[in-house]
This record gives sequence, structure tokens and C-alpha cells, in this order.
Amino acid sequence: MAPHTPQALARAPGDPGRGSRSESFTGGHLDRLFERAAEAWIPLGVMIEVNHACPLDCVQCYIGQDPKERPLTADEYGRVFDELAAEGTLFLTVTGGEIFLRKDLIAILRAARERGFVLTCFTSGTLITPALADEVAALAPCAVEITVYSVTPAVHDAITRRAGSNARTLEAVRLLRERGVPVVVKAPLMTLNAGAYREVAAFAESVGASHRFDVTVAPRRDGDLVPLGYQLVASRITTLGRDPLLEGTIERREACGEDSGTCGAGRWGCDISPSGEVYPCLAFPYGLSAGSLRTRSFREIWREARIMQRLRRLSARDLTGAAGDCGHGAGECARCLGFLLTIHGDVLGVSG
Repeated sequence: MAPHTPQALARAPGDPGRGSRSESFTGGHLDRLFERAAEAWIPLGVMIEVNHACPLDCVQCYIGQDPKERPLTADEYGRVFDELAAEGTLFLTVTGGEIFLRKDLIAILRAARERGFVLTCFTSGTLITPALADEVAALAPCAVEITVYSVTPAVHDAITRRAGSNARTLEAVRLLRERGVPVVVKAPLMTLNAGAYREVAAFAESVGASHRFDVTVAPRRDGDLVPLGYQLVASRITTLGRDPLLEGTIERREACGEDSGTCGAGRWGCDISPSGEVYPCLAFPYGLSAGSLRTRSFREIWREARIMQRLRRLSARDLTGAAGDCGHGAGECARCLGFLLTIHGDVLGVSG
């Protein structure tokens, strides 16, 4: 999923009976809030990676090998959360790896909620038990987002490369919905599961969950481009976009040639790795950290790091002028800065 669009970091669960998103939460008012944050360089939405370990081995996983991984402790997260709150962060997304591998995760999530963050959690759901679902419900998160590649075990488990993962994931969705937790069932549509979205959407609606799909497949952050082999060709993406079921749920890509800023990376959002390295975005390759929260304050990194300053000077038109025609139609080019850096070694290249 595109991590630094307002909708990706600040979604409401929407109408659970229809799987739609709440326009009052993700519509014009929210867009203006993020625009103001970008103008003032306020980190309104931040992603926190609490680990990279995972019991699954998804074929398209973007994580790769993080050379610096030494996860922050719960106490360190408390300090980081205080610093984020002081800088104006409102939306906090907690992701991994599989976040529930951390034995202290509930304590970390509780610390985030105590500071008033609007909390979203990303998980495979494979480790969620009834007791754990009770604890999650008690935290009243904005949403828990769970990836369901297909409701057909053979398809889902072929992607995760773990037998039985489909059953555990679907059960997690049910457990959380039974407790009133807003759940978003989501999936990237790839060569392996592009025909599965209707059944996934029907499952989500049957349990009162929202659903969302996108067509983004990211290179691994260590530079491995193998995941891109699972990406759909442009003509297939165009065809999917004509389906009324996907019209409001497939992520729209950034328009080419605009004078506005490129995306939220380094402007109103950023990513914090398990080790406390601050990246402009979750898609940025390892080695391009803006700084470590173990040696510098978040305020100093956010306001003064050179990579943050460079990104704030870029516009979408800069990318178009440097890259030329990317081959996509208007509004369909990802222009993801992290992808550009991983694939081409610079942000002034072609992506998507």
C-alpha cells in the first residue's frame, strides 16, 4: 500500500456493512489538514515499525535485510512518542514484520493511545487469539488492517509460503469484528491473486469489515528487485480500474507534472524503523536514514536532516522533467521517491 498518502495513514473504517470508507474522515477536510501540515512541515502521520521478523515469507515482501536492526524497547518508544506528540503527530500507524511477535506490543500500543494518537495497526492476523483480540479491542484503535490475498487457501498460502496461514488470517478478522474492532481487509493485486478480489471483498462485507486493494508492488528495501516480477502490467491495471467494485478502493497514483509537492515523505510523514532510524518513508532503501533516534532527537532529525530538506524542495514537476514520459496516463504514475532511489539510485528517475 502506498504509505504516504493521507488515506493510507489516516483511514476511518467506513460503513462496515458496505466496506466503504468514511468520506467525512478521509475527504476534503482531511486532505486540507495534510496540505497544511505539508506546508508547515508538521509530521502529522508517522509509521512505526516495531520489528521486521515475521512467521510468513510473502513472495513480494518489501522488507529485505535490515543491516541495523536492533529494536527499540518499550521505554524507548515512550520517549519517542513524547517527541512525536510535541512535533504535532496525530496519526500513528504501527507495522512490522508481524507486530504481534513482540511480547511487549500491547504495552507499546497502550503507550501510544495514552498520548492520544489515532492508532492503526497492520498485521497478518496469524497470531491473534481470542484473548489477544480482547486486548486489542480494549485499546479502541482507529483500525486494524489485515492482508488477505485470497479467501482460497491455495492462493493465499502460495503467496505467504506458509500452509494454514489463510485460515488463521480469516479467523483473526472474525475475532476482531466480533469484538467491534474496525477492520480493513486489504490486498495488493498481483499476478498471483489479481482475480481474487471479488471473493475477498465479499468476505469482508460478510463480517462487517471494510476492504481496500491496490496495485503497488515495491522493490525490497535492500535493493532486491525480485518482488517487481509479481507486478501487474499497465493494461491489466487499467482494466481492473474499470470495475465499479474497485473504482473507490484501488489507490489512485500521483498525477504527473504537477507543481505541488511530490508526496508526504518528509513533508507531513515519515517512517521509524525498528532500530529507531528515521526514514522519509517506509519505501526508502536502507542506508538512507535521516538519523537515529538513539543519538538525536526526533525534532532535530525532522527539521534539520539534509534528506528531509531536499525532499521538501522537490515537486512532482521536477520528477516529470527529469524522467520524461513514464508511459502511464495522468493520475496513474506512482512517482514513488523510495522506489526511484531503490531502482535508479536517485529520486529523479522513472517509477511505477
